[in-house]
Formats: sequence, C-alpha cells, structure tokens
Amino acid sequence: MKVSLNIASFIVCLLLSVYGLSQEDIKSSDEYVKEQKKNGKLHFILELDARNSFVKGHNVKFSGLKIGLGNKKHRFGLGFYGTREPVIYKDLNRNGEPVEITINYTYNSLFYEYVFFRSKRWQFSAPIHYNQGRIIGYAKNLNDQTVTTNIVVNRANSLVFSVKGHYKVLRWMGFGSGIGYNLVTAGDQEIREGLSAPFYSFGLKIFVGEIWKLTTSRKYRKSEWVE
Repeated sequence: MKVSLNIASFIVCLLLSVYGLSQEDIKSSDEYVKEQKKNGKLHFILELDARNSFVKGHNVKFSGLKIGLGNKKHRFGLGFYGTREPVIYKDLNRNGEPVEITINYTYNSLFYEYVFFRSKRWQFSAPIHYNQGRIIGYAKNLNDQTVTTNIVVNRANSLVFSVKGHYKVLRWMGFGSGIGYNLVTAGDQEIREGLSAPFYSFGLKIFVGEIWKLTTSRKYRKSEWVE
C-alpha cells in the first residue's frame, strides 16, 4: 500500500517538475489574457477514470466514467464508479463464527474539477467529488458453508479530494497520475473505517472525447493540434 502510494506521489511530483523545466510551454501575459477570454466556452466532457484504492485493507481496482461540461478552467458533471471485481475478505459474525464476506461497492458522484494549469500537452487539476455509494454482497458461514446473511447498504456516501495530472503524447493518448482520499461520511463506524482510504492512479490515459472528435469531425482531424 505504502509503496504504491509513494509511486503515485513520485509520478505526480515528477510531472510537476518536468513541466517546470518545459520552457516551451510557458506563456506570455498577452497569451494568458487571451486564454482567459476563451474560458467561458463550455464543451462536452466524456472521460474514463480508473483508480486503485483500499476496501477493508484490500487493494481494489475501480473503474469509472465521467460525463459533464467544462472549459479550460472549470469542469462539472456526473461520475459512475464501481469495483472491477468483488471484494472478498474474512471476518467474524456476531456469534463469533468465521465468515467469508463478498461485496460489490458502487457509487454515483457529482464532481467539480478546477484546472489550475493547462497547455498543449500538460494539465494539472484538483477534482472534488460527492459520492452516493451502495454496497451489495453476502456473508458465507465457513463452518457450514451456507450463505447466512445478505448485505445491502444503501448509504455509503463519501467526499473525495484529489490532485491529478497528465502529459499528452498524442491528441488522444498520454500518461497520467493522481492521488487522493475517499472520506466516507455516512454509514456506521465499520463502514466508515472500512471504506475511508487513500487512492492513486498512474499509467496510460486514453482521451475518449478526443477520439470522438477525431472520428466524427473531418475538419477537426485536419486542424492543427493547438491548446
């Protein structure tokens, strides 16, 4: 867990450091003013969002999809997330008997994302999510191998704070990394402690919105790649 978080933190810091050394991306004050004038134009956002986090101490992969509106500084919309595979762990039930618990954790979110730097290839932002989560699963008694309890938790709501960045190699592909924390604000103490955890991401990043525009607009395909 610590090693993975350290890797993600290192990549974020590395991206920031390399950006600072990239003089070609530094803009003049006149260009900055022009950019600010363009920030009011909203466009449609469609983005895949994968991350690694922890549920009951187990490393878990999440997949997500974000849709919304945004410009060069502000983005907002809806997100849909869930564990890629069920989370399985062992515990004791109220009678002290060993049980194997299998759960799926999903949540829908409202998000706002502030982009504090953007250029042709670089972007760094600070997203905030409010999630409405749900847990569905069951507990199997290991003594008699029977399913003893169905698990349904309709209120596993949380707040997510994070920082992320990416570097574009092509219009539609690049590398990204991010770190953050999922703070569960609803549910009993066991749920809050089990689901509140840091998360991280790093690796190849596909820009679905760019692929859509390149696929559907001949004019966009032939246009010069600018910021």
